[in-house]
Amino acid sequence: MSFPDPTWIVPFRSDALTSFFMLFPYLVMPSFYLSAIALGHWLYPKNRLFAAWGFLIPFAALLNGILKHAFQIPRPPISLHLIPVTSFGFPSGDTQVAAVFWLSLFWALRRHTRWAYLCWLPLLGVACSRVYLGVHSVWDVSVGLLVAISVLWVWYHPTTDAFKDRILRGQRPLYWGVLGGSTALFLFLAGVSNWGALQSAVLGSLIGYGLVLSSIQNSLEGPKDTPSLKRIIFALAGVSILVCFIDRGHAPASFLWLWYLSIMLRFALIYCALFAWIPWIKKRVCS
Repeated sequence: MSFPDPTWIVPFRSDALTSFFMLFPYLVMPSFYLSAIALGHWLYPKNRLFAAWGFLIPFAALLNGILKHAFQIPRPPISLHLIPVTSFGFPSGDTQVAAVFWLSLFWALRRHTRWAYLCWLPLLGVACSRVYLGVHSVWDVSVGLLVAISVLWVWYHPTTDAFKDRILRGQRPLYWGVLGGSTALFLFLAGVSNWGALQSAVLGSLIGYGLVLSSIQNSLEGPKDTPSLKRIIFALAGVSILVCFIDRGHAPASFLWLWYLSIMLRFALIYCALFAWIPWIKKRVCS
């Protein structure tokens, strides 16, 4: 969308502001989200928020891909870009996923502490950085934020709670149906040629999540697990190991689909380790 004129941001740019806003892309990297999910779930396995992040974050990314290819609205001119990007621009995927993450955290903390309102700071930082770095318009980030709010409204609606409970308690075909339908819709709108590393990581994560639903249910229904120094050290060590397997590397010149398949498998295994294997090890090491 060309209104307002995307060049309006140029007069506000400076070396100091550019250095500042270049920090925010680190808050939307897979390693950040997976580290947050892992630390939260390993230290507070009965907290539904961290288990929900395992689904909401990759699903928000998949939904964003569907919307981008449905609207096919380009980004601002490449001459404004301060970082490399691909795909369409509307709505902003980084803003949408960040909003799902930070607003769900805010919603969980709001009744317990006033510090919950600090969750808005990194979210606004991510949204503003996308505009400042020239890769999104104000419309892109605004609609990305609205889509995230809509996703969370659906997620926390009582009707959806009943649906989620049915899936956790054994009706797994419902989950695979939602995942299969969403993936098919993306391929219908985008085409196979627009499948890439991001889509492979997202689908691999959601496949892995489906495979460990039983482990997630056991964690949510298990005994309360209070964090201790030993468990915190174990969790930090586990995250350090997990992050080593996240880097996507560079696409090879040939056998591209084999590379995409390896990414999908890698993220499915990461999810299995995050929600099933490492909690099993932690229970035996830290008990």
